[in-house]
Amino acid sequence: FIRVVDVAAAATFETVGSGVALRSGFNRWLHLFGGFDRLDGCDISEGMLERARGKGLYQTLFTTPLGVPDPALFSDYEVITAVGAVSIGAAPPECLPAIMNGLPSGGRLAVSFNALTLKNPDYMDTLDRVVARPDITLEFSEDGPHLEAEHVSKSRVMVLAKA
Repeated sequence: FIRVVDVAAAATFETVGSGVALRSGFNRWLHLFGGFDRLDGCDISEGMLERARGKGLYQTLFTTPLGVPDPALFSDYEVITAVGAVSIGAAPPECLPAIMNGLPSGGRLAVSFNALTLKNPDYMDTLDRVVARPDITLEFSEDGPHLEAEHVSKSRVMVLAKA
């Protein structure tokens, strides 16, 4: 992710979705070595946000509504991660365009789709529509292993940039 994202040292960074507390090690690394001056997080679960508060990493944590969020929630962030957050069982596919609509010009979204999401035409069609927009570029896409319960399956990590 870091090798394909070129953002200003004073960039604002947000992590979206369930696991905001679980990804805090990765986010701490981004904060220390990626030069981000503000890390915020959001989730639909107050319990997950409480766990994240205990990590002492995020400047702001806030609850997002269940369903498709207001794009304005994302307008203050140059970089957003949605690791497993826009996927089957987490958030509907319409969240992807909502996040991209909220990103400012020059912003980037790192998003991952697990194996079930990659097979779902609703999510893949939504991704195709977003990537087909003239203001969106798919900068990076790579398949790799994804741990789910007791077995390893496929996952795809993508970075989308907004012109």
